[in-house]
Amino acid sequence: MAIRKIRLDSDPILRKKSREIDEVNDRMLVLLDDMV
Repeated sequence: MAIRKIRLDSDPILRKKSREIDEVNDRMLVLLDDMV
C-alpha cells in the first residue's frame, strides 16, 4: 500500500471534472486498492 496525499475539500483539484476511463488496467487497480 502506498502513502498518498490526502486531499481536503478546499483543494481545487477536487472541483475538476475527471476524464472517462476507457479500460481498467493494473495501475488503476492498484490505485483503487490503495483507496479502500
